[in-house]
Amino acid sequence: MCERDRAQGLVSGTSFALGDSAIAIDAGEIHERTLRLLFQNAAVGMFIATPELVITYANRAFLEFLGYAEGELSGTQLDRLCDPADRQLLSLSVGTVHRRDTPQERRFTCKSGKKVWGVISPTWIVGDDGEPLLAVVMVQDVTPRKRLEQELLRDEKLASLGLLAGGIAHEFNNILTVILGNVSLAAVMSEGNDELNDVLKRSARAGVRARELTSRLITFAKGGDPVKKLTPVPRLLRESTSLGAAGRRGVVRFEIQPSLRDVELDPTQMVQAFANLIRNAVEASPAHGPVTVAAHEVLLDAPNGLLPAGRYVRVTIRDDGVGISADDLGCIFDPFFSTKNSTGLGLATAHSVVKRHGGHLSVSSQVGAGSTFTVFLPVVGRDDDAAVLQTAPPVRRGRVLVLEDQPEVGQVVVAMLTACGMEADVVSNGAMALSKFEAAVQAGRAYAAVILDLTVPGGLGGAEIVGRLRELDPEVRAIVSSGYSASPVLADFRRYGFAGVLSKPYTMAELRQTLGVVLAR
Repeated sequence: MCERDRAQGLVSGTSFALGDSAIAIDAGEIHERTLRLLFQNAAVGMFIATPELVITYANRAFLEFLGYAEGELSGTQLDRLCDPADRQLLSLSVGTVHRRDTPQERRFTCKSGKKVWGVISPTWIVGDDGEPLLAVVMVQDVTPRKRLEQELLRDEKLASLGLLAGGIAHEFNNILTVILGNVSLAAVMSEGNDELNDVLKRSARAGVRARELTSRLITFAKGGDPVKKLTPVPRLLRESTSLGAAGRRGVVRFEIQPSLRDVELDPTQMVQAFANLIRNAVEASPAHGPVTVAAHEVLLDAPNGLLPAGRYVRVTIRDDGVGISADDLGCIFDPFFSTKNSTGLGLATAHSVVKRHGGHLSVSSQVGAGSTFTVFLPVVGRDDDAAVLQTAPPVRRGRVLVLEDQPEVGQVVVAMLTACGMEADVVSNGAMALSKFEAAVQAGRAYAAVILDLTVPGGLGGAEIVGRLRELDPEVRAIVSSGYSASPVLADFRRYGFAGVLSKPYTMAELRQTLGVVLAR
């Protein structure tokens, strides 16, 4: 018998002889076995359910999708597998699908409790009277796509929040500049009145905290390059601890090298990064402690593939907690990865901040023996700016031109400069600044420094005119000022032709310090 005749015999249900034995093949049985194999081995999840939505049989893919073993779902009400928020919707969609066959996305709860997403496509088998007998339901796992959509949506929300925060922060920081500036001036005027000075100091501290909160909002929502300034590491670590271990006194021990060099960094961003690391260590420790925070200066004689040679401040944060498994260790800095009930953004944010500072963050851990996070931050700028601060007078007499479009801010900046021993002129737009600066150069009374607001609505700002000022006077000492710290000009001001930076809001002490560095360099 030829292969064609044999195949036709199999399909038609006839019998034929093979050698000395006779085999009877039933076409219906072959059809049933074929469908069973296709159902069981399908790459997409499938199950069969009664009209009451009770699962009678589920294939391998569906069982793996929800983490069950073979036979565990037989007799299970479908609603029990659904996320509570989707139970009613799922029941309605399946019960009416023979009239409206529309695939729908629904959430399911795995055996482990994890939430997953599936697209269900039910097909009802109906009897002669049109009533449903059973449903064959396909469930396609779309969890990776849904998670990606959620991450993209989260990114869009953060971007929108960043734009909103930037606009609010810009205006809010202008207001804070007026408040902190006037408090600074009042402190100078009230010398000898200890009681009033104490009140003003408390007001200044509250203003500085308001500035830090605004900056943290921008850092979280928008990110941005760090606006660096020389910062004492011990003070920064203690501030980070008060934020990361809030309400848990005594759980953090410090081991800090005496006379540790200051590091050029963005204090707001770095406080947030260290606070996240310390919070993670405290939560991982038994009874929330103890956690050891250590800081020492080290020298890398040669590049190690991750960092160039040079001097670094090395900060380690050690805990004696449960440790991190080898499988999780490689994902610990991934955005949205978390083994706890959290956003999974803390360690990812810390890693991003350290990297933007030219440093490196790593982790070592052993299950049951705790974890150690190590941060390397480059020691840069110390021999330049710090030496200038130590050897030069903070300010010298001279004239300063201020570009500031907010009258209240301009007024308080002029008052602070006057209190610092400087003469000051203020203009409200870039065109006026160019005109006044050129007139001063031609009269032989060039300004010792200029303080330029970065953004002037409807006019030229600091970034647009600094180059033209340099054409008029190559020795001009320009300081850029802004209340929106996400601008790349503030983060890399020298690249844009500026000699210094003042992030609003600033106090008179910060103004004096910046002027001292810029004028003495």
